[in-house]
Parts: sequence; structure tokens; C-alpha cells
Amino acid sequence: MKRPPGLPDDEHLQVPYQRTFDRAIGLEWEPIVDGDVRASLAVEDRLRSPLGTVHGGVFAATAEAVASLGAALEVPEDSMAVGLSNDTTVLRQVRAGRIRARARARRGEVPDRTVWQVEALDDDGELCAASVVIMASVARRSG
Repeated sequence: MKRPPGLPDDEHLQVPYQRTFDRAIGLEWEPIVDGDVRASLAVEDRLRSPLGTVHGGVFAATAEAVASLGAALEVPEDSMAVGLSNDTTVLRQVRAGRIRARARARRGEVPDRTVWQVEALDDDGELCAASVVIMASVARRSG
């Protein structure tokens, strides 16, 4: 699995990447292009509901992951990005193939908040979930 672009080496992280939730669900990261943060994951049984479709929480978690990485790469060194909300709507069921997520920041009038719009597409390029994730930049605590 590819590590997220811009992610520091494991010795600079609180949790080594290999032990993270993003890694556990199988996110594969792509290069960031024109500000778009992208990742994909293969549809596997562990991501499906008992009815055989991708669990809605997978779409929400993927949206949170791509928005969080994008926000983390933008905050000053003395700050950290934290999620405030995640509104994900599943529009189309997916049973097989890959899900590709793309996040793009939308700047607002509040300086320490960023709205990320995330689209999840299936193998045919059809929109299967849409998310709005709001991230905040907060000062790191010492100690």
C-alpha cells in the first residue's frame, strides 16, 4: 500500500502508518495534483455490509481520510488539522471493483476552517457518494 503523499516518516508520527485505520481499510494514496487529494481502495468482503454492498461508513471514513490529509498538509507547523464534521451521502451502491475518492478544498470566510468536498467514484466513473468534511486548524498543545 502506498503511504499518503507528504506524510512524515513513522518516527515523526504518533502511530506508525502501518497500524492506522487508513491502512487497515486498504487506502492506496495517489499523488496530489492541482490541490486534489486522491486515494482509492479495492472493494473486499471486509468493507461490505451483510447485503453485499460497500458499507456506508467506508465512504465516510474514506472522505475523512482524504480531507484530513489535505488539511494536515496545509496547516502551519505549530498547528494541527482536526475534523469538525463529516456529512456523507451514499448515492449509488457498489458491490465490486475499486472506489476512487477525490477531495478538494473550498475556502470560506472563516480563516481557521476549510470545507472539503469529496467525491467517491466507482469503476465506471459514476458518483457513488458525496461528502462535505469541515476541518479546523488548531494550535498544537505542548507536552
